[in-house]
Amino acid sequence: MNSRRGVCRRMDMIFCMNVLIYFSEERRHALVQRFYDTLEPGGYLFLGHSESISKMAVKFQAIVLNDCILYRKPTAEELQKPELVTEDARELG
Repeated sequence: MNSRRGVCRRMDMIFCMNVLIYFSEERRHALVQRFYDTLEPGGYLFLGHSESISKMAVKFQAIVLNDCILYRKPTAEELQKPELVTEDARELG
């Protein structure tokens, strides 16, 4: 994070449930990119049921658990294997 906005350490998980729906598409994309940049490799982003980032150009892995979708930031090794990192990748856990 840049110095104008304060210091933010890396995080393993971010919970942002039912918040993004109140922002414009442009602002949602900026926030999701910031979440991606803030997460540690292998970290998770949790969104509300009514929110999806599947059409955004951010390299999260979508993981389906029952009726929930959560998003995982790939590790550096996984980023070297593009077939593992797609915007609509689904893993059954």
